[in-house]
Amino acid sequence: MIAKSLGIVGYAKNLSNGNVEVEIEGDEYALDEFHKKVLEEQDQFIHIEDYALKQIPIREDEPAFGVRF
Repeated sequence: MIAKSLGIVGYAKNLSNGNVEVEIEGDEYALDEFHKKVLEEQDQFIHIEDYALKQIPIREDEPAFGVRF
């Protein structure tokens, strides 16, 4: 998984409208690499039509990267 290989914590969550929400925390290099790799590695399971980036406060309670339901 891209996030784990970069030491990023946070989550990915499928939303009811078909979108996916991803919240990640890490150093600037790791976040830039995550963004680049996700856009480069699209396949039959990953198709990105549009995305938005937003800076939010750090949550100290994120121990790892995982999937939320």
